[in-house]
Amino acid sequence: MTAPHARLRGEREAVEMTSADEAEIRQVLAEFRDGVRSALGENLIAIYVNGSLTMGDFEPASSDLDFLVVVRQALTDDEIRQLDELHQRLAAESPRGARLEGEYAAQRQLRPSGIDGPAITVDPEGGLLPDKENMFTAENVVAIREHGLVLYGPPPARVLPPVDRATLDAALREYLSDLLVRPRPDELSPGSLASHVLNIARCLYGLETGRPCTKVEAARWLGGHEPAVRPVLETALAVRRGVVSSEAGRLLTVHFDELARVARAVLDR
Repeated sequence: MTAPHARLRGEREAVEMTSADEAEIRQVLAEFRDGVRSALGENLIAIYVNGSLTMGDFEPASSDLDFLVVVRQALTDDEIRQLDELHQRLAAESPRGARLEGEYAAQRQLRPSGIDGPAITVDPEGGLLPDKENMFTAENVVAIREHGLVLYGPPPARVLPPVDRATLDAALREYLSDLLVRPRPDELSPGSLASHVLNIARCLYGLETGRPCTKVEAARWLGGHEPAVRPVLETALAVRRGVVSSEAGRLLTVHFDELARVARAVLDR
């Protein structure tokens, strides 16, 4: 990775990574880029990294390395096999390699609303999953266009379509609704529930401002506007930093309903 795309962290950086963290991430991303190029050859258009790493609040204890790989044609069985082997190797070699999460999609599938149709998805828990219904939406398109790190290929704005406010709002409302109907808080681990809480905050921030933001930024914004939900937001941020305990799980569960109430009021407008 060389200038001008060598930055790893956004200007609104809220978390300091150690030099060892940053060196390991750079190494994983370089090996990922080289492995994808080797597997896909002329079929490859671009490799982008997005999410907390490029938005400025990467948390070494819990954050994934989010990516989007754009290709010309649907992947062949041999290409899928090579990519599967690549991700298995990276996961075995490094904890960071095991945190790669994202999609492989043909450029013709890219819409302002996200990826149209199934994509090759890589999940930290499940590995490489062919033809899975993807979770890549308008919010991800905006985040990559505005903050994406280019590992290979042209700038994101030349590959991904622009997103209008109505399309972004529709995606955020759908995601927010999904978050609120998922399993009850007492059925989730503290880490999963903390992620739910902070993603709800991000949705509410995006609906208010029309732009993507970090989880830290969203939590601070929402806590400032809704003091009643500060306890659940602060606990979620602590869990995201790796401070996990039975008490943290209890607090997240106890205060989740208040956050859900605030979010439903926004959806009902």
